[in-house]
Amino acid sequence: MRDLIKILFNLHNFQLIELEFGDLYISNDDRKYYWLVVEQSDLSKVIELQDEWFEKCKEHIVTKEFDKNTSLLVLANNDKNEIQKKEILSIEEDPFQFKKYVLLFTSHILKQLLEQTENGNPEKILELIVNESVFNEYKNNYLEPTWRHLLYNLAHKLPFIKINVEVNQTLENLFEEAEKTLVEKGLLEYSAFIEKQHEKDMFSNLDSLDIDELIELLDNKTENGN
Repeated sequence: MRDLIKILFNLHNFQLIELEFGDLYISNDDRKYYWLVVEQSDLSKVIELQDEWFEKCKEHIVTKEFDKNTSLLVLANNDKNEIQKKEILSIEEDPFQFKKYVLLFTSHILKQLLEQTENGNPEKILELIVNESVFNEYKNNYLEPTWRHLLYNLAHKLPFIKINVEVNQTLENLFEEAEKTLVEKGLLEYSAFIEKQHEKDMFSNLDSLDIDELIELLDNKTENGN
């Protein structure tokens, strides 16, 4: 995954500084911004280590912009299926040092994505992101973990990747609106439930449901012991 991320940053003309714990990328824009990419599947260590990472990065960057314009992308392999949604949220909502993103993946799905993108061809990646049929298949099977899911997670976590407005808005709705509502309603545990079920009969009409109807449907499902 780290190599695939490097390809995408190279495509967007970032300068790379390789560090012992990750890769530090510097934009070539007039208004500089920075990304630190680390591989860390034990998410419990991210908050603990972020101060150390931040200070070591500053040894290579002397501009004031670094303190306010730096993002952290955590690449988390979930082959063991142990990472919970609440762990990701606790990191991404933490306000200190970096603006943080967690990209979850499995080795199997990463392999599928590489096969679909000609081993990480950056032009092929961008082509698939804006491909209407690929996006519709992803949207219609949103709960099924596939290479499409990882593809659009990449587009969502790396906002400098340019995609059309309609796709971007739908991604925002899928990733953010439902998640925020679950948190506000104290229903975060249902997120794990959703990810494990993948029941097509239950979610076949997902596009026609608003978020409250979806939550009600989940309530009925879990109360019945399913």
